[in-house]
Amino acid sequence: MQRDRVDSRNSRRGWHVTLRSLLAVVILVGAALAWYLRTIQLQARCVAELVGNLAIIEYDDSEWPAFVRDHFNVNCYRSVVSAAVFQPDSDRVLITIGRLRRLRDLSLYGQWVTDAGLFHLRGLGGLQFLTLEETSVSDAGLARLRDLKRLRHLSLRGTNVTNAAVADLMRVLPELTVYR
Repeated sequence: MQRDRVDSRNSRRGWHVTLRSLLAVVILVGAALAWYLRTIQLQARCVAELVGNLAIIEYDDSEWPAFVRDHFNVNCYRSVVSAAVFQPDSDRVLITIGRLRRLRDLSLYGQWVTDAGLFHLRGLGGLQFLTLEETSVSDAGLARLRDLKRLRHLSLRGTNVTNAAVADLMRVLPELTVYR
């Protein structure tokens, strides 16, 4: 009888540990899901603002099987990897672009892009291609691109950037190719 009581306590104690573990797993999964949903909502707001500013958006197609993409609207669940913005109201749209953390290719056209606006691109660590054509960017704005360590191609046609500023940036980013 004494032995039955000990076994009973051990099995209940084991059940509590399992229940606590299950609760911890549920909390972790819930937190991860909440973070993912917040990310989706943020991206959806960013895309809506960009499309309202005459932007072309491309998504990463490798994240979902083709049958899912074809039958369901999964754009809001896919990562934005490319954006081309032509005529927004101001460089305030660069704040929105800076929130698209998985962006790899960004094209900005027009005088609305300023040196100050490029500050908002500092968090785009995966950016590899950047086009700044016919923009108001100068040497000061080019210096703001130093933190984009994966940047490989930069187009500066029609800007006021000097050769000295380009040479400085290429010293910091040796794999960078600049088109002028």
